[in-house]
Amino acid sequence: MATRNGTVKLPKVNQTVSMVVGRRRGFIFDDPVVDNYNIASETLELEIKPLPTGEPPSFTGAVGEFGFESTIVPEIVRVGEPITWTLKLSGTGNWPQGFSLNPRNVATSFRTIQPDINKEVSEESPFEGSLTEDIVLIPTESGDFKFGPVEFSFFNPKSERYETISVPETTIVVNAIAPQGNAGQSQRDATLPTSSPENESNPTVSLEPSGINLLSKPAELLKSPMEPGTKGAIPQGGSRLSYLGFSFLAPAILWLGIAFFRSIKLDPNRARRQAFRQLKATAMSLEDSEDGLKKAQLEWREAAKQFWGINLEEPSSDDIAQAVSVKGNTDIANRWKVLWQNSDRMLFGKRAPSFKDWQTELRDLLNQNRAPGLSLNQLFTNKAWFASIAFTCLIASILDTSSDSGVDNYNSGEFAKAEMKWKQDLELNPDDWALRNNLGLSAAQQDRWGEAIAHWTSAFLLQTRNSDIKWNLEVGLSKGGGYHPTLARLVKGDGLMAYISLWSPAQWERLAYQAMIASGLAFSGWVALAYAPRLRRMRFALAIAGLASVASVFGFEYARSQYGLLANPDALVAVSQSRLKSVPTDLEVEQIETPLPEGSICLPTKSFLGWVKVSLPNGEDGWSRKENFAFIYGSGTIEERISANP
Repeated sequence: MATRNGTVKLPKVNQTVSMVVGRRRGFIFDDPVVDNYNIASETLELEIKPLPTGEPPSFTGAVGEFGFESTIVPEIVRVGEPITWTLKLSGTGNWPQGFSLNPRNVATSFRTIQPDINKEVSEESPFEGSLTEDIVLIPTESGDFKFGPVEFSFFNPKSERYETISVPETTIVVNAIAPQGNAGQSQRDATLPTSSPENESNPTVSLEPSGINLLSKPAELLKSPMEPGTKGAIPQGGSRLSYLGFSFLAPAILWLGIAFFRSIKLDPNRARRQAFRQLKATAMSLEDSEDGLKKAQLEWREAAKQFWGINLEEPSSDDIAQAVSVKGNTDIANRWKVLWQNSDRMLFGKRAPSFKDWQTELRDLLNQNRAPGLSLNQLFTNKAWFASIAFTCLIASILDTSSDSGVDNYNSGEFAKAEMKWKQDLELNPDDWALRNNLGLSAAQQDRWGEAIAHWTSAFLLQTRNSDIKWNLEVGLSKGGGYHPTLARLVKGDGLMAYISLWSPAQWERLAYQAMIASGLAFSGWVALAYAPRLRRMRFALAIAGLASVASVFGFEYARSQYGLLANPDALVAVSQSRLKSVPTDLEVEQIETPLPEGSICLPTKSFLGWVKVSLPNGEDGWSRKENFAFIYGSGTIEERISANP
């Protein structure tokens, strides 16, 4: 597709072909003789003619053949009921080059919702397509209103002249809201359109395809400035749901601590370890008096019973041998049997063996046995199944100071001085929403409504429940050329947004983290009460509270996500009307440009010599001057934000 006039030379096209030029006699069959040839086309020159002068005012660059349709549904409504006005352009032309429909004119008594633009290009040919543009209009006054006509001009290469197609004028009847008890009366009273001098004098406003604000225009009296020093929280870009794992980690650690100490206290090997120490003490005893030897023997016999798990009051040597043989071999059992018999002789016999020899035998036997270790069986009883599941889930999921001089300057009409003072304070306190609200007031008083909207948007997202900030933002949006649909719904408080706007994005994040902590405490209490059977009801209540807290985490995160790009800590807001360019330059070069209304929300992705490339919520991106934007949250430079988030 040609983009400029003049002579264009198309280069030669070369093609290599193989041709049979003869036959070579073979033994049975003839073999073909093949030669390769290079075939080249001639150079082709095209003469691109410029478009003729005298194009009509509604010409936007379209070349081809097109059809134009208009649909308005419904044509009879009541005040407050929506009307959809659809324009559809279709045909064959320079769709890849891009062109748009002309603005439409409607009365200012209609509230408008940003148009939905749908461009479709045929898969078989990039030059066949259609462009559909829907605008929703909501009437605020009754009467007869005229929509249209709307014209579209294009250059027809077949007839070699400009052609203009248009859709006819349509009259819409808006009836007043029927009084209560007369439902349906307005429908019966609907009449054909009539001319009205009052309606004909209604002023009109041009609707650009980028849309105008969603809000009805409030009174333009702004609120008074606030005392600085009230800070709001800056969102971090979303709750880290992986932190929810700590809700299970805390009770798991508590469970391990409780189970470990219970294992020590209830360890079945505890008595055997004490008995083993007593056996060693007897083997190392140096007492040689008769009473001392008797006492040592009695203590040894009691320790031996505990060590080998014998419950008899006074076991025999055979009982000792049987108990030892269960846990050891027969030779060891016989040696313990002899040791017990010698102990009997030392206590009750007349021909007692040598105590030193007996100690030597005891030491040798003890060296062949080890002290029983700590039994951790209590860690995995049927009361402790929760920790096993918790650890499995964890491993799977987690490998001020301010001055009132600015207010005084503002009240005395020195708006520039007030703005300078508040900007200095904002550098020290970038999350002070009162300062941002005041900066919006000073910018509005100097007729810089784009900057005012940016400051009020930031103040509103830091403190969503302040009525003064919300009012000022409504005034700013009513004067701005564009708006962010989510922001408009939050300010209006329509439907679910009325509840979501009760807290800022950062506050929703904080609630999510608090719910994570609550779930961890609830599950920890549930684990602690697992060892108190009498408190089953309380344990059940803690389990329900823990599950409810986990559900709340996801609910709070959903509410935060409804803010969309407004909850991103790096979001920018356009402070002035500008255009997005495909190339970062002001030189007259061939590039694609799209309008960027003030108040648009976007994200910075790159920066280059005073330009910044931004990404819009609808997926579009482009370059614009850095001075056209301001951060919604915090302070600093765009380069710092981009380098911090590569």
